[in-house]
Amino acid sequence: MKKAILILLVLLSITLLGYEAEMNFLNYRSIIYRIVSGEEMILTGFETKRINGKYEVTQWTKFAVDEGQDVTFEQVAASYLAIAFGYIYNPAFQPFFQMIDLDNPTTLNMYNIKIVYEGDEKVAGYVGRKFSYYVDDELQMTWVVSKQIELVLKVIIPTENYTVELVSFEKW
Repeated sequence: MKKAILILLVLLSITLLGYEAEMNFLNYRSIIYRIVSGEEMILTGFETKRINGKYEVTQWTKFAVDEGQDVTFEQVAASYLAIAFGYIYNPAFQPFFQMIDLDNPTTLNMYNIKIVYEGDEKVAGYVGRKFSYYVDDELQMTWVVSKQIELVLKVIIPTENYTVELVSFEKW
């Protein structure tokens, strides 16, 4: 078991280097994701502008605060874009994405890891395939991905009570 986990970690580390080169966010003028955690809903995104041969990148977060409540340090200091992208585009999960066949989705079993096809779901106007990732039969994460676009449509992280879903995007 320890040997399998070590091999998996080595593969994930190697993939980390390769994936960063594949996903270039500068190919997008804007990307917006919605994060829902319990009763809180946050919009987060980024925008790029081309200025004199360079890109100006703006990242932002938008949330509501009830009247009479204070804005907390966490709300101001946390990078919700980093949280969202950390789950959605984490290179550690790329080997699992690469094992998924979107044309013929099936359940994959490897050691104590299982990726289960859960059906199709529509997010931001795109129909994607929904896959759940289990370790020792405990649900860790659910993704909705589509061949139509390279962006992940939706991620659910039940242990953190987070749902992150694509709202919109614009390519250059």
